[in-house]
Amino acid sequence: MATYAIGDVHGCFSTLERLLQQIQFNPKNDRLWFAGDLVNRGPQSLEVLRFVKSLGNVAHLVLGNHEIYLLTLFAGVGEHLRDRDSGIEAVLKAPDCQALCDWLRQQPFLYEEADTPYLMVHAGVPIQWDLEQARACAEELATCMRSPHYASFLDGFEHYLLHRDKKRRYVWSDQLKGQARLNFICDALTRIRFCDAEGGLDFLHNGAPGSQPAYLVPWFDHPKRCSYSLHIIHGHWSTLRTDTPRPNIYSIDGGCVWGSNLIAFCLETQAYVLA
Repeated sequence: MATYAIGDVHGCFSTLERLLQQIQFNPKNDRLWFAGDLVNRGPQSLEVLRFVKSLGNVAHLVLGNHEIYLLTLFAGVGEHLRDRDSGIEAVLKAPDCQALCDWLRQQPFLYEEADTPYLMVHAGVPIQWDLEQARACAEELATCMRSPHYASFLDGFEHYLLHRDKKRRYVWSDQLKGQARLNFICDALTRIRFCDAEGGLDFLHNGAPGSQPAYLVPWFDHPKRCSYSLHIIHGHWSTLRTDTPRPNIYSIDGGCVWGSNLIAFCLETQAYVLA
């Protein structure tokens, strides 16, 4: 039996099929962890969603920012953000759209299993959070998404996105409440890349480490990071390289939708397989 964590698929279903052939995936024996962003940008978002959902308990998924985008459009509160991606449109027009989106809303933002040292999130973990805090915040956000009132959060979150790249700094505080607290949690778990000396989130820079201004560092390299001892699997950052390892960090967004690779990381052997 093997467990593979797979990076951002982004609607590239044919590439996913090829990767599963390479690892000789057997649903009777193997398990798959998906690091989010199954959808958008690629041509077959609907096929990817249907396939992963069909795997049942064989597959585990954490939500990424592109699932949040899909759910925002599905909830009818994000029309101002719609980019008319053909893959997303196919999902929204599908007869099983309701079932697929209801299934997505039940998925967590952090996944871990008792028999492995790993945890998986889509983008990363803010520097102020230890394991207990990360679990609690991820569950807080997941509870909101599972609520009948999830559209209210998504409406506030997506409107806030239109303004969050300005000079205001986004720093975690235990005192955050309501929409502001959920906004930060969602941004941290699904969008984080760089942060400043105090752990403030930056959304203006998304290049490879080394391309950012001197006052920023990748979240996983921050000297004050409370999650340093955790084994964290994440996607979201396609310009990171698997051949530049960092202790306990496993980056698996290979940028397949940009013509690069879809990555599977074997939890048992720590081997990377690229399709």
